[in-house]
Amino acid sequence: MKILHLPLEVGGQIAELCLQLRALGHQAVGYNWRHNYLKYDNTLLHSDAYEMLNTLETAITYFDIFHYHTGYTLFKDKTDIERVLHAGKKVVMHHRGNDVRIPSRAVKGQHYFNPYVYTGDSLPEQQILSNLSYFSKHLNTAIVQDYELYDYAADYYRNVHILPRPINIERIRPQETTAPHDLPIVVHAPTSRAFKGTEDIIRITEKLRREIPFHFILLEKVPRETTLSCMREADIIVDQINCGMYGNVSVEGMALGKTVVCYLRPDIKARLPKEIPIVSANRDTLYDELKRLLLDEDLRRRLGKQGRLYAEAWHDAKVVAKQLISIYETL
Repeated sequence: MKILHLPLEVGGQIAELCLQLRALGHQAVGYNWRHNYLKYDNTLLHSDAYEMLNTLETAITYFDIFHYHTGYTLFKDKTDIERVLHAGKKVVMHHRGNDVRIPSRAVKGQHYFNPYVYTGDSLPEQQILSNLSYFSKHLNTAIVQDYELYDYAADYYRNVHILPRPINIERIRPQETTAPHDLPIVVHAPTSRAFKGTEDIIRITEKLRREIPFHFILLEKVPRETTLSCMREADIIVDQINCGMYGNVSVEGMALGKTVVCYLRPDIKARLPKEIPIVSANRDTLYDELKRLLLDEDLRRRLGKQGRLYAEAWHDAKVVAKQLISIYETL
């Protein structure tokens, strides 16, 4: 297969998918027009919308599958999708969060209520609904990364596949030897403070530090490799306490063998594998959960080992790439 991922990188996942697809014998190329402090490597073709538009016709003649991400397209009116389809190529849209997180439904659904979720980063609700209507009119199949997003997309597309977040478990792995810390280290690495609940996390950790000594490290606007390096030294990693589903930081933390704290909405947690070792906490429970973890080193060690096994079982990029090939074969 000849596969083009476009038009942007998402947390290093597109590059990892391309690498694994190539290892399976396919030609996989990714475009990225998102250039920021995360400093993604050169696995992808870093470009801009103008250059991508100028090369679209050439891409159409060469690639078999066009894998769009995060609801973005090259044309503002999204008609590049129609052009690609008209040429007989296969297309799939991969929704990843704020492009489908409908604000009103994020707070309350048929089987859940989430008073913590922040949707200020989402597109306006009517735009989300309009986009979903357009994409599902032209595309039968969509991909999402978890059950939270599945519920938004399932009402529109004929087929919705859940593809777990991929991680290179050979590169991102626990340290062979770890020097003992004088105090536990808690790390929080938000890309969006409001979405992750950072202000509450800071407030709660400051309160807790008056009672229990520990180091709290806040990582913001630093390259991804710097973040991973700091996470390798952590004892506890706090991902987010609002959304209700774990993200990239949680996956990386588990792969590193760390204790991970992240809010899991109860209805979503019920659909996840029973062995998931993430400690669920929101702003009302974080103080107690974090205190329990800080006082119990053996518990942290057990959860870290379980997290590594969970990452290997559910997020190994090699396995995820094979799952993606199976999805492509249904298009």
